[in-house]
Amino acid sequence: IYKGKVVRVLPGMLAAFVDIGLDRAAFIHASEISLREGPAVESISALVHEGQSLVVQVTKDPIGSKGARLTTQLSIPSRYLVY
Repeated sequence: IYKGKVVRVLPGMLAAFVDIGLDRAAFIHASEISLREGPAVESISALVHEGQSLVVQVTKDPIGSKGARLTTQLSIPSRYLVY
């Protein structure tokens, strides 16, 4: 889980790139940010803007020339949770 900063918003792809401190910026799709349930996806420009901070979780590690895949829907397995 990282606190990242949005470095680029791509409305045509419904996605944004987030700097989380790795070599390459990580990728987040609008469906991973949207607060609504179901298939409706809001415009990425309405959800985030450049320079905004986001708390994200890596869902897929970086491979080759591609950065990590992110989500804002955090999940922590119970074996790591301390109450």
